[in-house]
Amino acid sequence: MEQAGAFGFIDEDGKELLPPTYDALNPYRGGYARVRVGNTYTFIDEDGQEFDHYYYNALDFSEGYAAVLDYRGWFYIDGPDVPTQAPKVFREAYSFHDGLARVRLADGYTFIRKSYLSSDEPETKPFGRYTYASDFADGKARVTQDGRTFYIDQDADPVE
Repeated sequence: MEQAGAFGFIDEDGKELLPPTYDALNPYRGGYARVRVGNTYTFIDEDGQEFDHYYYNALDFSEGYAAVLDYRGWFYIDGPDVPTQAPKVFREAYSFHDGLARVRLADGYTFIRKSYLSSDEPETKPFGRYTYASDFADGKARVTQDGRTFYIDQDADPVE
């Protein structure tokens, strides 16, 4: 519902669930709705409780994580609690799809699995580096590496 340029939620019967207090309000994804307050973003849970932290930018939750931007760069959160350890920070970060997310590091684009966010084990390391990379669709992502454009599968192997 919108009222005087502010947004909130009502149920099917028109009963107010969340008063119109947000400059922008996205639908719930993964149990949380992304909201804009002025020039910052945060999330609310299904009970209408707002997260304690605000971000310069944020993407909706997908597969249990949301990419958010603060003064350090882009990183991922998995709920309202602030990570207890320093997050892995990226120049750009995108939503997870089929267990993989496209991110940009200082030396190019790559893909990470969710396990990379909490582990430094070799099997969780990001894929190779690409000068360009698209998100995965139908099990493939289009990448450019060393001037060559091709598709990779979800194991980073080239495919036709």
